[in-house]
Amino acid sequence: MYIDHFYGQMTVAEFVPWCNRLMNEEFPELYTAYDWHIVDGSRVVVHMQNRRDNPRPDGPPIDFPGISIFEYAGNGLWCYERDYWSVSEAATAARSYQAAVDEFDPKHPTRRSRQNWPKSPEWAHP
Repeated sequence: MYIDHFYGQMTVAEFVPWCNRLMNEEFPELYTAYDWHIVDGSRVVVHMQNRRDNPRPDGPPIDFPGISIFEYAGNGLWCYERDYWSVSEAATAARSYQAAVDEFDPKHPTRRSRQNWPKSPEWAHP
C-alpha cells in the first residue's frame, strides 16, 4: 500500500504507473537526496530533500523536504509506505525552478542532471 498525504492512497498496481508518469513525464527533473533515517522496530523513517538542480549557473539546488515512513511486513516484504512533504515549500520550489528554467535553460527539466546527488551514503545512489 502507498499513502501520500496529498495524492491519497494507492495499491501497488495503481502506484507503479502513477509514479512512472509522475517522475518521467510531469517532474523528470525531480529526484530525492537522502538526509537521514531511523529504525524503530518494524518501522523505518527516512528524511530526504526533494531536489531539482538549479538551471542558474553555480546556483544551489532547489529543495523541499519530505519524510517517508515504511512499515516492514516480514519475509522481505514491506506493508506500506507513507509519504509526507511540504506542499507550500514544494510550490515555492517549483516557482523558483520554473523562473530559473525560463531565464537560463528551457530544456533543463529533460536533462535529468542529478548534479547535486550527495556523495554518501553510497547505498543511497541510484
